Amino acid sequence: FLAANGLFLALAMTLDDEQFRSWGWRIPFLLSAVLVMVGLYVRLKLEETPVFAKAMARHQRVSLPIVETFSQHWKPMLLGAASMVVCYALFYISTVFSL
Repeated sequence: FLAANGLFLALAMTLDDEQFRSWGWRIPFLLSAVLVMVGLYVRLKLEETPVFAKAMARHQRVSLPIVETFSQHWKPMLLGAASMVVCYALFYISTVFSL
């Protein structure tokens, strides 16, 4: 969030309106392509955990942690989701009323 706003601030300070409209708006998209490449590189270099690698080698069915999370830890999940809703609601309310 801060990096994106900082980038747009830098673009607004260095480019005039015509430059930004003609080609400057493409710069964030090009930089995001670099981020995608970095993420892909990191993902390809990560190794699987030994437990998962053994399970895959034995063609064993691997349990899904997300199912366990939703079935056994639903209360903290709901509290976390509600706290994020409150956070974003306060942000948008304060943004709208500050206009």
